[in-house]
Amino acid sequence: MAFTMTILILAIIAALIWAVKTYNSLQASKQSIIEEASNMQVSMQKRRDLASRVLHIAQGFGDHEKLLI
Repeated sequence: MAFTMTILILAIIAALIWAVKTYNSLQASKQSIIEEASNMQVSMQKRRDLASRVLHIAQGFGDHEKLLI
């Protein structure tokens, strides 16, 4: 009887350790995904800002060309 209880307790402990490790792994993956999504949003915002700057510069050159002609 004591041997069976020992094996049962060890199995429960092993299952708990596995569950905690799996949970931690999933949480780390979730955090990594959140960080990557944030990095993508920042990158896209930088691209939009640069595109608007290029348009503004092109308009400035266009205005300058109009004054020369």
